[in-house]
This record gives sequence, C-alpha cells and structure tokens, in this order.
Amino acid sequence: MSKHEVEYLTGHDLLNINDQITGEVMIRDIHLLNSALRRPMIELFGEPQFPTLTDKAAAYLESLAYHHLFIDGNKRTAVQAVELFFARNGVNFRFDPTRDYEYILEIARGSENVKQIAVWLSHRIANY
Repeated sequence: MSKHEVEYLTGHDLLNINDQITGEVMIRDIHLLNSALRRPMIELFGEPQFPTLTDKAAAYLESLAYHHLFIDGNKRTAVQAVELFFARNGVNFRFDPTRDYEYILEIARGSENVKQIAVWLSHRIANY
C-alpha cells in the first residue's frame, strides 16, 4: 500500500452509486451496509486484517456483491464501488464486463474469498 492515507468509501458513496444504477435506492439491510463500509478498516490486536489497498478493495467487493445490501444492483454497485475506491487512492482499475462478469457472479455466490478476490484484483490494476 502507498504511504498516503487511505481514502475509504462512505455510505453516501454507496447510495449514490446504487441510485445511478437502479434509479431508486432500496436498502435491504442497513446493518450489512454499515458493516461493509467498515470491513476494510478492521484491525485485530492493532494489526489491519486487510493490510493492502487490494485487500481492502477485495473486502469491499465481497461484502457488497455477496451480502445483497440493496434490493437491486448489488453486483454492479460492488464493481463501481471498487472502481471509486481505487480511483480515490490513485489506482486505475480495469474491469471488462464481458470478460469479468462471471467472476463477479462467483463472488456473489460465495465461491471466492477475500484472498482470492485480492489476487484477481491485482491483475486488473495499474499505478500501484
């Protein structure tokens, strides 16, 4: 991870993204939404559980795609949230919907864990 302070996503960010995708934000579970927002920041005994920017992005992607926080647009919201997170932190994320959509479906099904997702993301970023 770079030496600058990490810029995390906010609830406002996620609501705006989902609104742009669906036209009407309908939250399924506000507690899961709050949990997803805080997950990349988790520390255990003073050690970050997601130490790299890619690990943090993977935590966002898994939480948002798998837990279905919104009534509609969860996978698209998850991808755009990761794009925004990387952009805010100076990283270019290259997502190809044609090539990468099936992998997002696997994440949404719970078939991939954060470590696997972080590896996948590492092949789709630049400037890091």
